Amino acid sequence: MIKVGDTVKVIGTTVCGLEEKECIKIGTICKVVGIEVDEKEGLIVGMIPERELPYNGYGEYWYLEKDVEKGHMEWIKD
Repeated sequence: MIKVGDTVKVIGTTVCGLEEKECIKIGTICKVVGIEVDEKEGLIVGMIPERELPYNGYGEYWYLEKDVEKGHMEWIKD
């Protein structure tokens, strides 16, 4: 299960408005800064790219859990 503080890699797109978009380039390593649960969609992960750290409290991107992969910096899938 993904939790705040985990490192994840983007492996899919997200919905932005009415269309699927690559808001963060696929393959980018990110830090999880928020988690929400949607009854219809399931777990939604709020994250920011590692290059944008430190996190200033806003500007995160939200992806479904299926569109991110948990791991760590050498990129080893957990």
